[in-house]
Amino acid sequence: MRRLRRWFVVGLLVLVGLAGAGCNRQSSTPAGRLTVNGRAEVAVTSGETVRVTGSRTLKSGEQVRMLDGSAKLSLGQGRELELRKDSVVRLAVSPGPTGQAETRGELVSGDVLVVTTGDAATVVAGDSTVQVTGAAKVSKELAVVAAVYQGAAGVSSAGRPVSVPALRQVTVPAPGLPSRATPIAFSASDSWDQRYLGDAIDLGNQLAARSKGLTAQLPAATATVAFYRQVLPGLASQGFDESFLLTARPAGERLVGAAITLEGAKGAFPERWASVFAFHDDGAPWGLVALDQGVTRTS
Repeated sequence: MRRLRRWFVVGLLVLVGLAGAGCNRQSSTPAGRLTVNGRAEVAVTSGETVRVTGSRTLKSGEQVRMLDGSAKLSLGQGRELELRKDSVVRLAVSPGPTGQAETRGELVSGDVLVVTTGDAATVVAGDSTVQVTGAAKVSKELAVVAAVYQGAAGVSSAGRPVSVPALRQVTVPAPGLPSRATPIAFSASDSWDQRYLGDAIDLGNQLAARSKGLTAQLPAATATVAFYRQVLPGLASQGFDESFLLTARPAGERLVGAAITLEGAKGAFPERWASVFAFHDDGAPWGLVALDQGVTRTS
């Protein structure tokens, strides 16, 4: 019995040692490659904090805090996170949808730009999980916001999933309370917004000015079917009639919306018309509406 007890203890110690070795191997496995254009702090797994101004391979569990400038964090397989001042991201390796190990970014605070050219990238922010295919900005302050520039994203919070198409965003103010997808909010001073939406922002400003100017010049009585067909001859071949004028709108808005609808190519004319004005009525500026329809200045 004494010998059996001794072998049991020895076996238990071996198992504990193997488990510990497995954890060490997992924590020491490279999880991402950080390239800094500025200054960053990395909290490494040993508990130390390391300043990074160039490149560094990161392990699972290590955390990056951007002090100034910007950085790119490659997760492999065509997945990349961009960081800027005050972005704080921790790396974690966990099983992905296929069961294979996948590197995820855990957004602690600030915001991060997710860009994928291959597999979807996963970012965890608080109680929300965001899966991005394309390009999207994920922010975490008082609420979690996932704003999609290109492609699409899936946001899940406390078991409640929401799909987010391009040029829309979802806000999660509390666990399990994601909003519906609404037009993406942007700022002319945000470098990421400018990269993906700069032309749409400029075009939207021009179209808004023209819409107001036309409305001021056009008496309501002149905004008839014949008038719109005269200004936009292409409407005549699209079955444009009185049914398109049932909703009360300023003449300038209807004219700008009609022009975008004519140039669009997503569905039949009545479907495009409904989509154009539904997106605009939801708060999307005209430049965003045009981009959503695939219309540019040169269209």
